[in-house]
Amino acid sequence: MISSIHCTVRDCWRVSCAVLVLGLPLPAMAGLITVDVSAGLGERYFAAEGGGTALVDGELVRVGTFPAAFDFAGAGSDIATLNAGFTEFATFTVTTLFTEGGRFSGSLQADDAGFAGEKIYLWAFDTTTDAPPNAGFTDVNRHGIFTSDDSAWVFPDSTNPPTTTIVSTNEANMAFADGLISGSGGTGFLAVPEPSGFFLSLIPFSMLWSASRRRRL
Repeated sequence: MISSIHCTVRDCWRVSCAVLVLGLPLPAMAGLITVDVSAGLGERYFAAEGGGTALVDGELVRVGTFPAAFDFAGAGSDIATLNAGFTEFATFTVTTLFTEGGRFSGSLQADDAGFAGEKIYLWAFDTTTDAPPNAGFTDVNRHGIFTSDDSAWVFPDSTNPPTTTIVSTNEANMAFADGLISGSGGTGFLAVPEPSGFFLSLIPFSMLWSASRRRRL
């Protein structure tokens, strides 16, 4: 019979010393990193139709990364193929800010294991239930993946500060799956052509936000 093992503070201290004396490796500990995502007032918002109707509150946007050599052209809009290559960092749901829908502005935090130095992607969904997609994605009407070649769109490294980066929907300049980027300035948008219709409408972001970003980087 195996008896239970009780470890006092002194016992644990002795074990730790033994590990150090014997040169045994300690478990690796990942560090926390933060990604601030901004789709606030004055920035592109998430919308579901070509006419500019904002996504309803509660629709999901996944934040994560794909392998550098991922074949987006080969994957097309196939969710299963895209999902197999996607590593999720965190998620958020769009909301209404000051009567403007399709918005989000907030901080997402997780450990950097598998993310440090990788490109950031936003994968947005429009579903039949106006809520995050189910496990099999069978309720997804349309979806779009967006990223940028801006240097801010890279996950930070917890061992190499700053450990926070800020990404704005205004900086997105690459789209995959059903995503399409068109136009510029106040009439520009990131869209999914009909019958899909997923886009982010653009209003120039403020100098205040830009200055804030420079201070954080």
